[in-house]
Amino acid sequence: MLITPATPYRDQIITLLATERLPFDDLPKRLDNFFVMLAEDAVIAVAGMEVYGRSTLLRSVVVKNEYRNQGIATQMIEKVMEAARSKELARVFLLTETAKDYFLNNGFEIINREVVPPLVKRSSEFSTVCPSTATVMLKTLI
Repeated sequence: MLITPATPYRDQIITLLATERLPFDDLPKRLDNFFVMLAEDAVIAVAGMEVYGRSTLLRSVVVKNEYRNQGIATQMIEKVMEAARSKELARVFLLTETAKDYFLNNGFEIINREVVPPLVKRSSEFSTVCPSTATVMLKTLI
């Protein structure tokens, strides 16, 4: 299995996100900060980030059902974190409705929505896509 830039795989990403009931309507036109994992030329996982100043929003983390519990999500998130570090980003935010414990176990902490920088709050994830009841989390990189 191979982790690679997501740009050529937009249609497969949308299909995977839709299948797993994750938002895809607001997927950025350019997927420069997104990665996929391929198995036999098919997208089996995706993770990406949207950059806002020195912060980033981790989003669209999903693994195809039959490939779960193999550490793939962790590999995908680490790839995004590596990209964030290479861009010298300071903080990674995320919103989750179902994976709070997973992210707690991967170095994120729960934070109050009010401390999120205004730029990040203006993202579609914060402003329209995710409900106000979603858990807001943070991982500090530097």
